[in-house]
Amino acid sequence: MLGLLVVTGSAAAQFWSTEVRVTETLSQGQIDWTDGLVLSRDSATSAARRGTGVATVQAAAQVARQGLLRVFEQVRFDARQLLGQAVRQEEAPRQELEALVVHATVVETRYFPGGAVETAVQLPFAGQLTALFLPTISSATPD
Repeated sequence: MLGLLVVTGSAAAQFWSTEVRVTETLSQGQIDWTDGLVLSRDSATSAARRGTGVATVQAAAQVARQGLLRVFEQVRFDARQLLGQAVRQEEAPRQELEALVVHATVVETRYFPGGAVETAVQLPFAGQLTALFLPTISSATPD
């Protein structure tokens, strides 16, 4: 009987899961703070690029990646400072950020009538992106 209650209670807990997802929607994309991902979605049409379907998909991905750069400008470090302000202060972080954005993963592609293609790209906060904006810590030990 006790085993049945434990199994039933576990199933009920999964059914009424109370996990809270923290996401922030910005004008150029979305930040999923729960999973640590930045997402940008944009589209291109074959008429605008005068190319084939493959070129349109590539153009949509490129436009979405440019949108990621605009999303990062809207991310807050704290109550007073935006990430965009920190990036604009020095050229090196901006170039490194652009290099990371080029490798953003295409996570969704949708095709619409008339040759329009919408692409979503995302980049994780963890790893190189976080290291880019955190201050470097000296490994030297004080005397």
